[in-house]
Amino acid sequence: MEYPWYEVISKKSEKNNDLTLEQGDIFLKYPVLIPKVTPQDIEKLHKKQDVTIETDVNILDIIVMSQSCDLGQNNVNEVILCSWTPIDMHALSKNQKNQIKEISKGKKHNQHLLKDETELKHPFGIVDFTKIYTTPKSGLTLVAEALDTRVRLLPPYREHLSQAFARYFMRVGLPVPTGI
Repeated sequence: MEYPWYEVISKKSEKNNDLTLEQGDIFLKYPVLIPKVTPQDIEKLHKKQDVTIETDVNILDIIVMSQSCDLGQNNVNEVILCSWTPIDMHALSKNQKNQIKEISKGKKHNQHLLKDETELKHPFGIVDFTKIYTTPKSGLTLVAEALDTRVRLLPPYREHLSQAFARYFMRVGLPVPTGI
């Protein structure tokens, strides 16, 4: 049995939970704040001195990684996001296609491949677990409510993404190769 990968979340839908945030929600062109903290800023903060920290605003395609239960039960004020990069499989070189195969087989622990959906005009995409951000839940909720439509990754693919994310962070890093 094949399961659909995505659903379109729409203001016009009859579902009650459509405007809520869930793990697997994809937002295109979302503003992510990147603070430019320097060692001098940290020193001033430790000394309880006033400090102004510059911030870059990056416009990114992102996917929500926080657990749906935490979002729905208001257990978090900040939402964990990872970057999601759409890819055109037809425009890739042979080497790039080989790299995509490695990702799809789970051999690149820091990335996860999400399938395309032709009917939704939703492209293949790579979730990069090394590019993790947080954003206030209240702000992301306002954006979700303002959008006419957005795409949501569905089970079991959402759980597969979540498990891949967990595996990436639960790895045990040894300081030297074990030689095994």
